[in-house]
Amino acid sequence: MTTLAQWYISCHTDKLKAAIGERFDFLLLDEAQDTSSKQYRLLMQLTEGTNVQFQRFGNPYQALYTIYGNETVDAWNPIVEAEKGVAQVEEISTTVRFGPHIANLVKNVCCENYPTFHPSKSSSSLENCLIIFEDEEDLRRKYQRLIHRCVTENTDFLECHKKDEIVAPLHEDLKRWFPDYDRSLSASIDHNQKYKDVFNAVQNELAHLNRITRAEEHVLLQQNLDLASLVGKMVRGLVTGNMTREELERFIVPIITPNSRKEAAELSDTLLAKFMYVPDEISGTLNKSEQQINLSTIHGAKGETHRSTFLLLDSEIYWNKKDHENLFFKTLYPFLIGKRRDYGNELDSKFIKDCLKYAYVALSRPKFLAGVAIPISSITTSQKQEMLDYGWEEAK
Repeated sequence: MTTLAQWYISCHTDKLKAAIGERFDFLLLDEAQDTSSKQYRLLMQLTEGTNVQFQRFGNPYQALYTIYGNETVDAWNPIVEAEKGVAQVEEISTTVRFGPHIANLVKNVCCENYPTFHPSKSSSSLENCLIIFEDEEDLRRKYQRLIHRCVTENTDFLECHKKDEIVAPLHEDLKRWFPDYDRSLSASIDHNQKYKDVFNAVQNELAHLNRITRAEEHVLLQQNLDLASLVGKMVRGLVTGNMTREELERFIVPIITPNSRKEAAELSDTLLAKFMYVPDEISGTLNKSEQQINLSTIHGAKGETHRSTFLLLDSEIYWNKKDHENLFFKTLYPFLIGKRRDYGNELDSKFIKDCLKYAYVALSRPKFLAGVAIPISSITTSQKQEMLDYGWEEAK
């Protein structure tokens, strides 16, 4: 598709630039770091020499595009563009997602020196943790015990409905330690499917209630945005569990017809009984929290916010099979204990940068708790002690 666009633009460049200049004042590109070089050049080609303000937004330190494939240089590099006079840069180096513990860790593993990065305020983020594990059962057990302690001791952690997730560079990395892991059943897909299932069920109930077919109800919602908005709010409330019986009933009243089969209150009870689980006590919440440890690649978790995130420091593509070395952990280890260095002139500088990009994206996901999971065979006693001395807390 990009090649076809490139051909078409080359045939009609002047006309397209004139049309875009007449129609738009601004072109806004979000997540600019995830744009390929070819895509980025096309956008530049369409806006150069016009009055269109082409604004790019993103975090260049999260650019994962060049880790695989033939591209070795990030398409969007705002610092280079500023030096060449192509663009003016406005840096936002304040995060509102997490507190100082996670912020310092993220700053340490950034692929570039990032001294200005800081949290907007002191928050209730917890000490960064490491888990040294022998196998899947050991890792899960230690992570679950840690979550149990956090929800018991920290009210903000308890009340956060975000995921607890273990992330790794590749699906194969997760599969090796978690044999039951299935990339087709990732949490994000399950999450979307849940919304679809609830929406379809609500639509069916409304069709039955209003004495029309499901197809007719579907058309009605497509044609009436106000009704569609009400149904959307109902579905969101049922999926997240953040809706009372009275709130649900208020959404239903405008949707039902005068000759409907049920009252709004009756349908409200039906939907709540079918979809919403409300724990009877806090212990129910604790048990539920402990069981839900999600698995994802770092690519899959990109853009998400988690309650807690653990980076699995073991990757198939970063193993020195000859010397049986875990290069992913070995490369990141100095940065995890604050020993940054200028690696730009080293022979394996791209490799180091790729590892750091993975760590930066992964460890900037959590709101409260960031951690690393290290196979026991990959870490020495002295390395473990250095991490503890630096401030890491071991989850046992």
